[in-house]
Amino acid sequence: MEDSRESLREIADDIRYQNKIKAKSAGFLDIHSNDMLKASILREKLENTLDEINESVSSIYEAMSGFNAPGMKKAFFDSIAKGMNRGSRSMFLIDSAKRELGKYYDREGE
Repeated sequence: MEDSRESLREIADDIRYQNKIKAKSAGFLDIHSNDMLKASILREKLENTLDEINESVSSIYEAMSGFNAPGMKKAFFDSIAKGMNRGSRSMFLIDSAKRELGKYYDREGE
């Protein structure tokens, strides 16, 4: 009799544990669903930003000679990377990016 009560307690504990896991999973799924909804709202804005980057690269090649355009494009991409790699993970550091791009122009007299 005692063994069966112990078995029932173990089963009940196991069920409670499984319910806790399910509740936590549901919470994470709610967060994920909410974030994906927000991401889909942001998609158009982010794609527009990518279009602007593409237009900027195209304008570099239209405005500059084939000899210097690749260097300018590299400086532009390096400045974007610099803005992402420094400081806070949650922000784009525009001042760092502009300083990095400025290095291209500082070497202009070389």
